[in-house]
Amino acid sequence: MKFGLMYNTGFCGTDPDQMIAVARHAEQCGFESVYFPEHVALYPGATVGPVTIPASTPVADPLECLAFVAAATERILLGTGVLLLPYHQPVVLAKRLATLDVLSKGRMRLGAPARLPPAARACAATATSPAAGSPPPNGPPSST
Repeated sequence: MKFGLMYNTGFCGTDPDQMIAVARHAEQCGFESVYFPEHVALYPGATVGPVTIPASTPVADPLECLAFVAAATERILLGTGVLLLPYHQPVVLAKRLATLDVLSKGRMRLGAPARLPPAARACAATATSPAAGSPPPNGPPSST
């Protein structure tokens, strides 16, 4: 059996020294992996169970955190748990993930949902609508 660690910056904080200390300690204890989740934004009134999460809670970008942790560790696998794909431009994301994998010597792992929850789907549709200034979700219109 292998064990991994989820480091949620919204809960654990964004202190760089703590982030590195936790990742190094997990590596020294034999954990296989460390994962960072993605939350693009928190809205007023967001809850986890009975707990309300302040909209001002800092939530760091998971790929930036993983690059930071990669530079301070040697063996522990690095992953996203989970990366919200509709919020990323596919070619740029592929380049970022490939770069992180190369710089970490093959330790990058991508976790992505099969389907977003309804609220996230609605936000993604709004963010990628032509009215928002972005191309539609299926790419630019065809010339036919």
